[in-house]
Amino acid sequence: MLHGRPGQVPRNSSRTQSWSWNQKILQRNIHLNSTLFSFPKTFFRETNHKNMTERTPLTSSLHTDKTLKPTSLDRNNNAFLNDDDAPFQTEEEEDEYIRLVSPDKCLICPITQEIFTDPVVAADGHTYERSAILRWFQLGRSRSPVTNALLKMDERDGSSDTVRSNLAVLGLANRHKEIRGRDLLGKCRSVQIKRAPPRDAGARIRALVDAAADLTLRDYGNAGSVDGNVGKTAMWLLIEGMQLELARELFYAGAVVSFPNDQAADSVSYTKNSKKNPSCIGAVEKIISSVSITLKEKMEWKKFLESLRNREDDEKLARKEKERTREEANEA
Repeated sequence: MLHGRPGQVPRNSSRTQSWSWNQKILQRNIHLNSTLFSFPKTFFRETNHKNMTERTPLTSSLHTDKTLKPTSLDRNNNAFLNDDDAPFQTEEEEDEYIRLVSPDKCLICPITQEIFTDPVVAADGHTYERSAILRWFQLGRSRSPVTNALLKMDERDGSSDTVRSNLAVLGLANRHKEIRGRDLLGKCRSVQIKRAPPRDAGARIRALVDAAADLTLRDYGNAGSVDGNVGKTAMWLLIEGMQLELARELFYAGAVVSFPNDQAADSVSYTKNSKKNPSCIGAVEKIISSVSITLKEKMEWKKFLESLRNREDDEKLARKEKERTREEANEA
């Protein structure tokens, strides 16, 4: 057995013996270090089955990003961040799903308690929604909404010069909305295909809407279908799935009806010569003309159709006003 430390020269030995001895010590230490501390990225469990060795990867249950990675409960239950609509077994399970899909606290404005759409950093170093913090200062409040620290006059004059945009938080907020929006599209697509209400009574759809899912995203479905080139929103898919109550909830949450620069998804493009009206409005008109629904259901769909038409008109006016403002700014 070798004794001593690397670099220590034994008594009564020549330089050659000392160098050889040190080399053996160094090789032994390298072997021990590689054995104890050099783990592979993926651990394996050896399983003997019929005299055959099977290597099964073991994945770690540790993760820090709750927005993108499901927990072990997700993988075992298969009822969380996927398209499964199995009913929740307990209230704790539903609360866990809501927690997983909700935005992080850093993406929530301390004043409005809603996800950021135009985040800015104030003099106190905290991020707020621009309109909310400017309104805060315009009301004459002299303290920070978070720290309650007294701010200087030039830091709270209520002008846009007292705050600066937080592009990093804006990117994270938009990313969260997109992820949740795609989750919502998947679940609404499942409803549309099944033509039946989800087994969880729409609990996951409501949770995603409350989690600020982007309602403007569109699902293009099968490109080979007749209307596969027309992107359908989550509300559109729910309408085709005959789910009026869920479609109403998305409508009241701010879902769009018409789209700029997309004639195929605008009901104005519908003419007498057209066989179809590829839009949310056209989908409702098709349901109303169906003979498979009761008179009461037909009346409810007609009320919803009127609401859709009114919003479509409001969206067109808003787009025209926005275009006019842009033209005036370019001419100035």
